[in-house]
Amino acid sequence: MQAGMVKETLYLPKSTRLRHYAAGYKGGDRMAAMGVGMRKRFVGGGVTLALALLAGCTFTPEMGGTSEGAGEITLPPPLVAAPAPRLDETGFGEFRFGAPVDLSHPRLERMGEVRHGCAYARLGAESGPLMLMLIDGRLARIDVEPSAGGRSQSLGNGLGLGSSAAAVRAVYGARLVERVKDEVLTYRVSLNDEVGIVFVLYDGVVESYRLGAHEQVQWIEGCS
Repeated sequence: MQAGMVKETLYLPKSTRLRHYAAGYKGGDRMAAMGVGMRKRFVGGGVTLALALLAGCTFTPEMGGTSEGAGEITLPPPLVAAPAPRLDETGFGEFRFGAPVDLSHPRLERMGEVRHGCAYARLGAESGPLMLMLIDGRLARIDVEPSAGGRSQSLGNGLGLGSSAAAVRAVYGARLVERVKDEVLTYRVSLNDEVGIVFVLYDGVVESYRLGAHEQVQWIEGCS
């Protein structure tokens, strides 16, 4: 098409060709101006639309905006880990002295036979295994002894397996009832009217301990 147009204009007089070129140049300017105007209107309309959409948005610091003038942001409460169960005069976690124990509990393993209503169940606690003495199905005492994994449960006051005799005396003082038999030292302490604790020491170090009802806590041989 352009080649044909060029051939056609070659036969026109020079003055006529100049007028055609001038008209084409002006027409091109007008078209260019119209294009710029359309682009301006399009860009301006796009900005207006974007501002209108953003007017309904709420910026938050997480979005990179500012919270000034925005409504309050309600965040979910932080996750707080449940406190680890403690071994004390009430028992251990959900296992309470004097309360019935459900042997179908997933962390309980029954140990040995029932003798005169007395039996043991092993509790696989994260801090170390515990031996629960059950009398007629109720928790009477808890024994803490060395385990193959080396972990063991300590008391809330920090005493546990490996504690020295001096450390036990420093905590309980005059409340201790001391007994020595066959070179084995035991310290017995009354925690309240119903529960007591007994520490068994060899060479001045706590090798095991048990706490529970005053009667059962003094049974040296457990359920035997």
